[in-house]
Amino acid sequence: MRNPSGRSPAGCTLIGILAMLAAPADAVRCVTPTCQCEALKAVYSDLQISDIHTGFPGTEADCCKLSDVRCNDAGGITDLKLRGGTSTPSGVIPLESLKGLVELDRLDLGKDSSSSISGTIPGSLATVGNLRDLTLTAKRLSGTLPAELLGADAKGRLEELKVTGRISGTVPASYCESPSPKQGESKEYGMLQDLELGDNEHLSGTLSWSCFTQQYLEELRLDSTALSGTLPQFVDLPRIEEVDLSETKLSGTVPGRLCGKPGADPSPLQLLKLSRIEDLSGTMPEQCFKLANLKELNLKRTRVAGTLPRDMDLRQIEVIDFSNSGLSGTIS
Repeated sequence: MRNPSGRSPAGCTLIGILAMLAAPADAVRCVTPTCQCEALKAVYSDLQISDIHTGFPGTEADCCKLSDVRCNDAGGITDLKLRGGTSTPSGVIPLESLKGLVELDRLDLGKDSSSSISGTIPGSLATVGNLRDLTLTAKRLSGTLPAELLGADAKGRLEELKVTGRISGTVPASYCESPSPKQGESKEYGMLQDLELGDNEHLSGTLSWSCFTQQYLEELRLDSTALSGTLPQFVDLPRIEEVDLSETKLSGTVPGRLCGKPGADPSPLQLLKLSRIEDLSGTMPEQCFKLANLKELNLKRTRVAGTLPRDMDLRQIEVIDFSNSGLSGTIS
């Protein structure tokens, strides 16, 4: 990409940026908007995509005005979300090209219905830019979840991870272990806020108990996986808003503290989906029927029993399903 003078800045041609990416880690970083735009051009080329409005990278364009790109006030690329503004991405995750996006905060490589990205997830992907939010929902992705992506063993500071594909193996225990804060960082920086690993039918093993004691976790979605083990009764998720564990091989009873801790502020829980867990049994905790913010509650095809309380809080409820479960009573 050319600057207003019409001359390509030194080191920021496509050849220049490829050379920079191959340089040692302490080499000059691609900090100028022009150089980052060249890096984006390489990413688009690697994924064999083009912007549907401008034709970039086949034509010159202001990268900050591309459909799936967002920039900060200085022109640095902070968001790359392939959500309909480009042709269908394919190939493997272009790690080396992505390294040129040194200010990248959010990366979304496309929803599964419009992505042909395949291959495995490189662990060092978490070190790209300032990445805090990573979404990889491509049905052709395979391999295992790298421990270096998230948590105590992470190379970066991811806070939100969403992965869908043909992922196998287990969820690394380190994903739910808090990273050691670096000098000058706030205590919340790098803490897990969103973990979504649903629709990976070959993802198995047990989930670390520490995943249920995350102080900053707001979303936990592990539905349609082969995860197993007993649900822990000690749960401490003060910020949790959405929990979806449906269609898993988990067992045990519904933890009462999943719906709030006694003596604490009211739970912000809005969605609780535990349907089609064949080995989920016991009595439904009464506090789970009295969540002021609850919008969806699904216990379909479980062995959870109990009677619906007459004073059940239905102020926000949009979806409720107890069919083929052990629950009884009427909803008024």
